Amino acid sequence: MRPTVRSVIAIETIVDKAMQAYEEFSPASVVIAGGVATSSELRKQLTARLPSPIEFPDLKLCTDNGAMVAAMGAYSALLGRPTADPYTLDIAPNLSM
Repeated sequence: MRPTVRSVIAIETIVDKAMQAYEEFSPASVVIAGGVATSSELRKQLTARLPSPIEFPDLKLCTDNGAMVAAMGAYSALLGRPTADPYTLDIAPNLSM
């Protein structure tokens, strides 16, 4: 599968930020987890650029938090917690990375 322009930009951004964090904090090791850790291209680029060991979880453990957020919303609804009015939310869909 050929990467999209957005995925290339996202990977570059994550790698650049990881490099900045590594240079600032000098960790003994680095862990990359969550849904983003499923990207083989991200794994390849981070492994090539970071001079420290990187821990990547098994792919089946690299999930995003969409299900967790949905569960939280369901429990909040069951508990009768107030909801946000979608017409008053401050939305910025074109934020740059």
